[in-house]
Amino acid sequence: MKIQPKTDYSSLFGNSSLFGNQGTGVGANFLADYASIKSGSYGKLMKAYYAKDGNKEEINKVVEKNKQKLETTNSNAEALADTERSAEKLYSTLDDLSKSELSNDDKTADKVKEFVKNYNDLLEKASDSDSDSIMTKAYQLIETSKLSTNHLAKAGLSVGSDDKLKFDEEAFKKADVKDIKTVFASAKGFGFEAQSKASLIDSQAHFEQLKANTYTSKGGFSSTTSSGSIFDGMF
Repeated sequence: MKIQPKTDYSSLFGNSSLFGNQGTGVGANFLADYASIKSGSYGKLMKAYYAKDGNKEEINKVVEKNKQKLETTNSNAEALADTERSAEKLYSTLDDLSKSELSNDDKTADKVKEFVKNYNDLLEKASDSDSDSIMTKAYQLIETSKLSTNHLAKAGLSVGSDDKLKFDEEAFKKADVKDIKTVFASAKGFGFEAQSKASLIDSQAHFEQLKANTYTSKGGFSSTTSSGSIFDGMF
């Protein structure tokens, strides 16, 4: 099985005729609004506008509403960035296992422990991402594990009632090395299937971040269209 790396979907947000021909892309207005809110310029603009009528209460309502909107968007974007990082870790761990000289010794046991930790962490991060598409792919990963229950058991692994993986190190060290290799190194085994699912979650989290267009995969603010400074010199 050939697992494709994550795909860059940024070209989808180019000059789409579906959203007009201004040449700014689908996220431009969104980014401009949020860059303004983040810099504080949006608040200045609203205050200047509503000050004409002297309605301070209305000013505060509008500014607070948009601050909450920004906080929610940024929170979701951070969760997506965490999900992407977790998916990359799981992919990397499984890739390392598939290429290792597998045995039932301490060295391999440590690698399997790391795999279990990264697997369970990804399930948690996917749940926090508030994305139906990511959760769908996470469920597919869970189903892959449940369908491989018998093979996993031979390598000291089991699926708990919370859908997370559990590792029995004592059972692992008594396992037949062939069974361990079947789980993690077989071209049609659990490891490669799980690696494929991790790659799909990684790509989806990356895509969702591009739609949000607020955070990079490292969690940094990455607005490429900043109109915040436009209003700074006006008030």
